[in-house]
Amino acid sequence: MHRPIAFLVALTTSCLPAEANPWPREKGTLFGTLSQDAAHYTSLYLDLGITARTSLTLEAGNDGAQRKALLFLRHALPLKGKTAALEIGAGLEGAQPVFSAGFSIGRGVAFGKRSGWISADARGFFDISGRIERATLGLTLGQHHGSRVMSIAQINSEASITGINAVLATSLVWEFKPGFHTELGAEIGTSAAQKAKLGIWFSF
Repeated sequence: MHRPIAFLVALTTSCLPAEANPWPREKGTLFGTLSQDAAHYTSLYLDLGITARTSLTLEAGNDGAQRKALLFLRHALPLKGKTAALEIGAGLEGAQPVFSAGFSIGRGVAFGKRSGWISADARGFFDISGRIERATLGLTLGQHHGSRVMSIAQINSEASITGINAVLATSLVWEFKPGFHTELGAEIGTSAAQKAKLGIWFSF
């Protein structure tokens, strides 16, 4: 089996990072994460494989002052040597309805004898009138360190009427039992102090 194909097979049968990504979830499988950072922001991510190429994703968060819950439908578009996906979403941020559309693309990469991946995702968020409220862009680089440990680095940026904000996040993920991982990470942004994050990943 060619290396990129072998890598993608391994990636889709294991845990993927908890952010928009182009790789489809296997039909009938569920992947999720639950995490909290030092600012007491709690987030939940659930990704359910509906078909071989389509998944339904829930992203929810709560910092005690405001809540959000968004549902996304993502459809993968396999390309030669890489995978892309289109998505549409809707939900609530506080009491306000919000809609979104996005695109993501990624491919497997090799770091010597170690496998990894690189992906990019872009989203636009709209209000009920169709006016764009903000746009986000994320870049992710991941690497496997053996069969149970991986490291992830991300740059996430957001542009809105209030300005541009960028966040650099890094994390280490360890599989402590089959189907369950723990994540320890840190992030620093242009509009917030550095903070740590602790999370758990699970898949069924």
